[in-house]
Amino acid sequence: SGESGGGTVLIGGDFQGKNPEVANAYRTYVGPEAAIAADAVTSGNGGKVVVWSDDSTRAYGSISARGGSQAGDGGLVEVSSKRALDFAAKVDASAPNGTAGTLLLDPANVEVASGGIAEIIDVDAFADPGATQTIDPGTLDSAGATVVLQATNDITVSDPVNLTAAGAGFVAQAGHDINVNATITTNGGEIHLEADSPHLPLPDGGGDGSGQVRIDAAINTRNGTGAGLITLIGGGDSNLG
Repeated sequence: SGESGGGTVLIGGDFQGKNPEVANAYRTYVGPEAAIAADAVTSGNGGKVVVWSDDSTRAYGSISARGGSQAGDGGLVEVSSKRALDFAAKVDASAPNGTAGTLLLDPANVEVASGGIAEIIDVDAFADPGATQTIDPGTLDSAGATVVLQATNDITVSDPVNLTAAGAGFVAQAGHDINVNATITTNGGEIHLEADSPHLPLPDGGGDGSGQVRIDAAINTRNGTGAGLITLIGGGDSNLG
């Protein structure tokens, strides 16, 4: 952390594990007592914190990349794995006098549901993880940041998501399907739901064109001064009703 801007913390790799100059960990564990900070203290933008692994990441404890108390935007916090993620860290990428930062979570499958993860004391730090990673919606809201969920396969919203920070958006990008079975609400932040991501022609695209966005609950971006943009992108026979 610094008075005029946050710095960089890389644990297990750089952004999305794509920097050849930084070696990637196979498995990464951030314990419940760990505290990671790359904050701007007074005036400046929050920094960048990346927690990455090629196989499985377990992240507890706290991670912050706050904007300055007087001016500046929130930073970037990425907690991801090429395969599996167990995420229960307290993240803060807020900005008291600027634009909220970004929290990026990127495992193979994601379900947003209340109380879905194991107790921390029951988790073997480097054991084989489960196939689907469950993230509590309250954890997403407490970040005070735009939430970006990226999954190789599917993303499912099973319990209501309510992002209360002004301007904080909800972005879901799945290589196959996105299933919205509970309400998604932001305080003026954008909502972007993209199935079959990245949505490009094969062979560069994320899937075979059959990934669907299925919405069976309300999505709302309005606050007292207006509404954020809602973007829906799907392949196949998407149900956007």
